Amino acid sequence: MKVLIVDDDPASRFYLEESLGEWSYEVISVSNGEAALEAIESDSPDLILLDILMPGLSGYEVCRRLQSDPSKREIPVLFITVKDNEQDIAKGFELGAVDYITKPFKILEVKARVETHLALKEAKQSLKNQNTILEEKVCERTKELLKAGERLEVLDKAKTDFLVLISHELRTPLSGILGVPEILMKGGLDDEDQVNLVEETFKRSRERLLAILDEALLLTKIKLTEHNFILAPTSVNQAMMSAINLSTSFADGREVSIGTPPDIKEMVNGDLGLLSKALSSLIKTAIKFSNKNKSISFSYKPLPTKICVKIRAEGLTIPEDRIPQFFEVFSISEAITPGGDLGLAPPVAEALIKLFDGAVSVANHDGPGVLFTVSLKKSIADQEELTTECVAN
Repeated sequence: MKVLIVDDDPASRFYLEESLGEWSYEVISVSNGEAALEAIESDSPDLILLDILMPGLSGYEVCRRLQSDPSKREIPVLFITVKDNEQDIAKGFELGAVDYITKPFKILEVKARVETHLALKEAKQSLKNQNTILEEKVCERTKELLKAGERLEVLDKAKTDFLVLISHELRTPLSGILGVPEILMKGGLDDEDQVNLVEETFKRSRERLLAILDEALLLTKIKLTEHNFILAPTSVNQAMMSAINLSTSFADGREVSIGTPPDIKEMVNGDLGLLSKALSSLIKTAIKFSNKNKSISFSYKPLPTKICVKIRAEGLTIPEDRIPQFFEVFSISEAITPGGDLGLAPPVAEALIKLFDGAVSVANHDGPGVLFTVSLKKSIADQEELTTECVAN
């Protein structure tokens, strides 16, 4: 422990230096208030023995300055005063001193007071440290509780949204599934009509029902675990070909063809299965806006850090007032296209593409028809390769 002695009397300083040194304290000794402030500034002591009456800055003034400095006011100050000078003692306490020792010194008393106030300082610092640790733990726990509360809110909203979504989207396919047995029970259909009814209405309704459940679950999963999807360099070519394969049967059923996609060599940040799902959702939506015997066409444009893929349909257009809400879950429920309502395909596509740090937009075009524009972020490797080529050229 480091003790600073401030006294203009050389004999008093020497006596205190010798005694405190024998008790294994590190002692610094100065003769006036100015030197005391300099010593405190350069090497802060653990305790100060401070004479009240000194030439220049008095002990009172030194104590007052220490108390005005937040970084130094915690240093315990013991005034050195003449025995039984109650007025000096009282003023010292008013200025922030914690105790006093009197001249002539009783060395055991000095030792006891020094040890006591050093121990009190340590205890005070320990308590302060414990309070800091406790405050940090309380703050951490509060953050955890807030996060848990926010998570519960997200879960509750996701549950509500899922139930509303399901109840909203399942009505049409359920009507088809439940209506087929009712028609069959009434009779009046020959065998061929019955087979056609089952294969066309029942099968189509069943497929749509399963698709709605898959898409609703996927939307809910994205909402709940958005930051847990692992993205990696992904081939757009592979994703596009997979999306076309997923959409071909749907296109054939509506007598719409799917054109040949461009050869996209760049890789993007994503997931092959999810990117295929997103592109397939957009292609199927484009098919619903296509007239019979028309074709879905593609184009692509590479940019420094991303690529833009366009999917074009020839046929119907979107009512202008619905374009801003096109990708919202319940934005378009009426059958505005030959293929019926759009269902969950647009919001599923947008949610997945946003997951890849990308974007998708829709617009009407002259033809007439609709145009989807998908922006996808290139993988770091492709960005670095492009930068190298630019520098080389």
